[in-house]
Amino acid sequence: MKLNGLLSHRILTTFLAGAVLQGCEYLPHSAKVDLTPEQIEKVIDKAQPANSAIMQAFATHQVVGVGDYHWNDAFIFQAIELIRDPEFAKEVQHVVVEFGNAKHQELLNQYLRGEDVPDYELQQVVRDSIYFMAWTPEVYLSFFKAVREQNKILPLEQQIIVHLAEAPFDWTTVKSEKTWKKAAKSKTDYFYKVTEEILNQGDKALLIFGAFHLVQAPAQYVTENSEAMWPLATRLEKHFPEQVYLVWPMTEPVVLDRFSSASSPSILPVSTTPLASTRFIDLLPKSRFKLADMGEMNAKTGDLFDAFLYVSENKRSEVFPKAMMEDKAWLDEMDRRLEIIGGKMQEKFVSIKEQSEAHYGL
Repeated sequence: MKLNGLLSHRILTTFLAGAVLQGCEYLPHSAKVDLTPEQIEKVIDKAQPANSAIMQAFATHQVVGVGDYHWNDAFIFQAIELIRDPEFAKEVQHVVVEFGNAKHQELLNQYLRGEDVPDYELQQVVRDSIYFMAWTPEVYLSFFKAVREQNKILPLEQQIIVHLAEAPFDWTTVKSEKTWKKAAKSKTDYFYKVTEEILNQGDKALLIFGAFHLVQAPAQYVTENSEAMWPLATRLEKHFPEQVYLVWPMTEPVVLDRFSSASSPSILPVSTTPLASTRFIDLLPKSRFKLADMGEMNAKTGDLFDAFLYVSENKRSEVFPKAMMEDKAWLDEMDRRLEIIGGKMQEKFVSIKEQSEAHYGL
């Protein structure tokens, strides 16, 4: 009995130690790059200028997905530079974006064709979205404005069409958190529908979505969950195999520093470099919750996406744009919506609003 008791104690101790180690992955910790200087150099040697690398990917794929890191302008600005590249519209006329409510698709079409659309109407494209908090930075409207300006100089057959991937949604009808949650839960279905229609026509599309919509989910997660639960890129890869190329925004300062000798902006391949076998959670500790949801905390970077977009130093904003802070009607409307939603989004709104007031001295 003593031996059995000792053995049981050891088994329990081992189990608890493993649980603690696993639990540590959920705690905030610093990013790290477990690669030697020689391995880092191998990655950098394969780096290519961002625009030309993405256009090369389009030569062999119907879809290139570039991940957005919400509230970090650098990656949308890079997408603007991409659509301004003369080679882009020769190959690609469709851009599918997460930042906009398809209720306003025709309004956006008119704007991109060069018709007169007042700024306050254009703002509704992003402000009426399900996750309107994510799209408050002005850079998203700047993207639409850049496409409009580019279309002015492009022949008609090359003009760029921006597709709003969020299903039509009317905030005036939302009276309960349940209504909002239902729309939020089913949003990926419309993402897929919009993109599928383009690909079924044999056309190519640039996708700009929150980065975790643009990953290949672990095989076990795919097996155990319905398609409606899969990330957008995973669904696309199933129905359009070998046609999807995925680019993740590189954001962590520690990681950026290790690759700082690379030219900016550039694409750093993952699957063909030592980055493939690195744990993604080490490169982006904040990914721990999403990886846990997909049941693979130790997911390898090379299993999730194809390349990193390196844009030198970049960081998230922590305040609302000043023009927004001076728009009392919109702040009141945000407050009304967040009273319905509640929870962390409401807490975040209050925190950012207070920080913004202090920042601008309002």
